[in-house]
Amino acid sequence: MLPLYNKTEAIVLGQHDFGEADKVVTFYTKEFGKLKAVAKGVRRIKSRFGSAMEPFSHDHLMLYMPRKRDLYIVTGSRIIRTHKELRENFDSFITGSYVTELVNKLTEPEEPNGHLFSLILEAFHQIPKQDRDIIIVIFAIKFLADAGYKLNLEKCVFCEKPIPLAEQKKLSIQYGGILCAKCQFRDVQAMDVSSLTLRYLKRIGIVDLTKVGRINIEASIKNELKRIVHFYLSHHLPGRLKTEEFMEKLISSSTV
Repeated sequence: MLPLYNKTEAIVLGQHDFGEADKVVTFYTKEFGKLKAVAKGVRRIKSRFGSAMEPFSHDHLMLYMPRKRDLYIVTGSRIIRTHKELRENFDSFITGSYVTELVNKLTEPEEPNGHLFSLILEAFHQIPKQDRDIIIVIFAIKFLADAGYKLNLEKCVFCEKPIPLAEQKKLSIQYGGILCAKCQFRDVQAMDVSSLTLRYLKRIGIVDLTKVGRINIEASIKNELKRIVHFYLSHHLPGRLKTEEFMEKLISSSTV
């Protein structure tokens, strides 16, 4: 539990109505990780918070924890950046929602991670400029690695031998890495993966999100990367992301 009074930078992950005029807002904070706080009166027309409690907003917050409650109270806020461009464009809103939903689902309360905080902001800055699928793939892979689920792409996850470039490889979602030809029997559900896709996976692991525009990925490789991310998230998340399901419905309806 945090001290009674705190100041921190925060990113709004989500919110829901609370009482007649309040909202419970979920933040990812720079100093304290994920937490929830009540923003009193935020639903009133003349709320003192303005757009500080809107999705994707990056704020300075002042928080207070009453002694007999389990929710913080936002006592003050100052907007650093609203990221309103993400809310004003449908495609950007969906991509931003994917990022915040993934963070909300796969992080525990009050476990700070300054690198993840910066990664979220980098994603927000790049979303209006870049291809949605590329942002989602790169953010998800980097986020999973940061959360302790980094894929082992350098050697076989069982025998630990380097795999020759020309050898057919499989990617085991269950065991978190590639399998050599001799060890592929250990996971019958392992996915075929091309050497080119593995090369992109390795590059994504080290490239900065601010340089994502320099990555030119052909459609077939991008689809393979999306498939890997989908199954890797399915393995680690308790349920599917609502934004992922929504994007699939959009794609299927557009092809009818």
